[in-house]
Amino acid sequence: LRAVPIVDPQGAPTLDVAFTSNADTVYIASFVAGLRRSTDGGVSFSRIVLPPDSLFSIDPREPQFFDVAPQGTFVPSALAAGDTLLSEFGLNFYVQSLELDETGTLWAGTLFGLNRSVRVEGTDELAWVRYTSNLFGGSLTANEVIAIAAQPVEDARDPVWISAAVSSDEFSGPDEEDGVVVWRGDDDEGRAVFERVLLGVRVQDFAFGEGVVYAAAGRDGLLISDDGGATWRSVQVFRDASGVALSVRPEAGTFAVELVDGVLWAGTPDGLLRSTDGARTWTLFRASPTPGTTGGATPREVEVYAFPNPYTPRSDGDLRVRFELTSPSDVTVRIYDVGMNVIRTLDSPARTPGPNEVLWDGRADDGSRVANGAYIYVVNAEGRQLSGSI
Repeated sequence: LRAVPIVDPQGAPTLDVAFTSNADTVYIASFVAGLRRSTDGGVSFSRIVLPPDSLFSIDPREPQFFDVAPQGTFVPSALAAGDTLLSEFGLNFYVQSLELDETGTLWAGTLFGLNRSVRVEGTDELAWVRYTSNLFGGSLTANEVIAIAAQPVEDARDPVWISAAVSSDEFSGPDEEDGVVVWRGDDDEGRAVFERVLLGVRVQDFAFGEGVVYAAAGRDGLLISDDGGATWRSVQVFRDASGVALSVRPEAGTFAVELVDGVLWAGTPDGLLRSTDGARTWTLFRASPTPGTTGGATPREVEVYAFPNPYTPRSDGDLRVRFELTSPSDVTVRIYDVGMNVIRTLDSPARTPGPNEVLWDGRADDGSRVANGAYIYVVNAEGRQLSGSI
């Protein structure tokens, strides 16, 4: 099969990795560069071709005539008599999620479906079956598959969880919606059966405990199910052991989750969270204002910083000015424009030693939202001044 050259390196990041238990075979999902496989520890990779948009299965033992052209220049390289143009786009070549289950079956999610491998007996080649939102009674909730994960279970085939999302209006059907389906096996005729377990939610990542499913659902928070996906509860406010809410914005969302040796980790735009008691209480980790030495070089001393930076009140909520105190202190943060006019004064008395944050909502003292532009913040605490720009 002829492949169109990849000329956009920024469009070919490796978005997911899957590998066999002994790591002798590694698969990578590299978006516009497609699905690739290495059997020599990553020294070299070969291309694995998935079905084009117009086909729902492909077998290397059967002749095929199409170009591997993910950029939208999808033109058959050879047309037999009666053949027609297959498709204007190669969306199913854009690979962004992978999972290798316990039987060695590879699942690949693309912009245009879920692809399930079938080993060709006696060879290392793979045949493929593709599932979409409108094939086999509507297998998926939408065609863009953004996350796949196999749930380890004992004495049974591992269920496979698939998160699908509505992409642009140009490529999405009218009945598509964000959601999660789970494959628990095939029917008596060997056809895959997908159960819809979560609709209207865009899940970015999965993790599994003993009988528990965790789903990082973006701005819907961390979702938890104890009954195989029949019901879910959401954690959007994360509290420490004393019951105090940690400074993680509910609207910031949860985008990554992992369970390792009974420790649950959740990734957010406001830091890394860890729970050792099943998501009841949490510890929050953030970047330190004073970074350590890395790579043999001493970085510039940083005593205060603000994030997110650049900052947009409409989407980011509050700006967080972060600093560290060595003793109890009253704190005042002043926001200045570039002409050094005071825009906002934020008083925060009786702060305790250790990491501290003062929040700014992007408004002036009179309540009006400030204009886009550069601003300077000055922190007065412990008889010293710290400053930075946003």
